[in-house]
Amino acid sequence: MSSKGLSELRKPKLSYEEKKPPLMAIKNDAAKKRWTIQLRRNQKKIGDEKDNPIITANFQHSRFTKSYVENFLWWISEILYCQKNGYSFGSNHHQAIIMMREKSPSQFAKMIEKLDIDLIRANTMRKLFDFYLDEYQKRTQSKRDPDPTRKGNAPIERTTKARINACLKFLDAEMDPIQLTPKKMTKIFERLEQEKTKRTGEPLSFNTRKTLWSFLLTVFRRASLEQNRWIEFNPLENVTVETMPAYKRGIREFEQSKDQVKKLNEEQKEWFLEAMDDDPTIRFVCAYMLHKPTRLSEAKDMRWSDFKWSKDEECYFVNCKVDRKSVAVTYQNVALPYRMNKEIRQYRRWCQIKGQGADESRVLWTVSDEHLAYNRAIRDKIKHRIRKWNANNPEKNIPIYSAIMNTIRTNAFYYLLDLGVDLKSIADIGGTSVEQIQRAYCTDKEENIRRANASLLNALNERPEAPEFH
Repeated sequence: MSSKGLSELRKPKLSYEEKKPPLMAIKNDAAKKRWTIQLRRNQKKIGDEKDNPIITANFQHSRFTKSYVENFLWWISEILYCQKNGYSFGSNHHQAIIMMREKSPSQFAKMIEKLDIDLIRANTMRKLFDFYLDEYQKRTQSKRDPDPTRKGNAPIERTTKARINACLKFLDAEMDPIQLTPKKMTKIFERLEQEKTKRTGEPLSFNTRKTLWSFLLTVFRRASLEQNRWIEFNPLENVTVETMPAYKRGIREFEQSKDQVKKLNEEQKEWFLEAMDDDPTIRFVCAYMLHKPTRLSEAKDMRWSDFKWSKDEECYFVNCKVDRKSVAVTYQNVALPYRMNKEIRQYRRWCQIKGQGADESRVLWTVSDEHLAYNRAIRDKIKHRIRKWNANNPEKNIPIYSAIMNTIRTNAFYYLLDLGVDLKSIADIGGTSVEQIQRAYCTDKEENIRRANASLLNALNERPEAPEFH
């Protein structure tokens, strides 16, 4: 910034300008060739010279013009007045701070220290993340009131904390945020593409890197908003998710992997469930996801009281939790296929034998209730059983090797489509849209649409005999 920049920065029209104390005169020391500004922390009172001394700062004639010094004094007194009286800064205030810090850093630092001015600046990445997390908690909590009778999911900031911790593993926690330039960020993510994680020994997936890249952009964007301004400027302002290293390749590979999702036939589904027989919990989860592809209610979120037996329909209904993040948690009843009757009865009987089958008990009491740990625990247990099954039964191969959870849900969509359930019902159950189902799952769209008249209950399997237990 040139010294002329601060002189040309427009002073805002302020309603409180008349209330501010008059500025002290700028002294010109011709012998030492310097300007000297004077400022007090508080307005002068009789006998307060010791507690309220004059603070001075010197500016050499050779480096600073009188115009710059006059504007420096005006903006420092303005910032001091705003902070003491609770007025917020505008964009011009922040521009003036940047200019003064860059052009006259020692004078600016002295004034900030002596006048006890707190600019609430995030001078480290750790502090920036702390500011962001605090603001995120206030912003999100104000929009959702929890159901008084239920706790719903884990605290909403859990995922944000996990992402912050992940970022701090490859970012210097003590680095000044404005030093994270696009070039430096690109180099960091190029290394992440090659580095292997300690837990799995594999490089971070494309989706994980993309999530962390987008998260950093979000943090810096919110840090530079007028109501926050934890950093003077956003060094990543012109960076987008498309500029992430290997973004196009990652998107292409991800789309290809989605297109390669295997549709299991009925025989393969039976093999799949048979491979889970050694663990009742995992078998129940897999049977549930194979027939009910919803993200509205994970089994980990449910209690046994959520499963209601309908004598009229002779099937179970599940009270699904709908958690859309921006609104309060709500619930809706969804019918389960008749073939799930046996799975529910057997698993609940097993839980009762273990002493965990009470109505208010969690359904998946043997799996961690931590969201991330739950997904990983289920995924890894299923993967282990599939590999073991395929090794022991080469003639009964189960073609699931990657994206296990999504593959199981995908087959649930195919299951409902094959039954002729109308697309709107499938979209509601699956937590998606009719357009997405048509694009991703309908191989013969017209035929599926023609078959879309049957209701969910009428499309299910033949009704079973009366259950032994419900």
